[in-house]
Amino acid sequence: MRRNCRKKAFSAYTAVGHGRPVGTWCFLVLGGAAFSFGAARWIRGLADSFHRKKALCRVTLRQGDKTLTTAGLIDTGNRLREPVSGRPVHVAWRGVMEELCPKIKGITYVPYRSVGGEGLLAAVTLDEIKVEQEGTCYTLIKPLVAVAKQPLSPAGEYEVLIQDSDTAS
Repeated sequence: MRRNCRKKAFSAYTAVGHGRPVGTWCFLVLGGAAFSFGAARWIRGLADSFHRKKALCRVTLRQGDKTLTTAGLIDTGNRLREPVSGRPVHVAWRGVMEELCPKIKGITYVPYRSVGGEGLLAAVTLDEIKVEQEGTCYTLIKPLVAVAKQPLSPAGEYEVLIQDSDTAS
């Protein structure tokens, strides 16, 4: 008769009424949450990558008889303007500008403000920039191009930032 008197004691290792270990339920819940978070980040990264690739373009800079073709990025966040004339200012890495025009006259200094601080960027007026993107091609005549001291893309994807507001011209 001892069998009948035996009561099943509550165990911390089993969920009441379900017969599955609590650890299994925790694993399923936390694993599902982690999977959802990881999948969301992967999708967001994929979308960002697609958007970045869509904004990449081929840029040909011309100054005098020298031309240089490199990768550029249509920068929707670039609102840099020369304060006197209001002209949009594009940005190129110093290495590109030194190769295209090692010695140039007529430097304009453009004030800038960013999250990292503020200062002045040296800028020059080039003869033209030709931008090719997704089957369309347009030319910017006498664009103002500021010189960035450091590479613009950490991964080396692009070396020139084309201001989005100037692409509609």
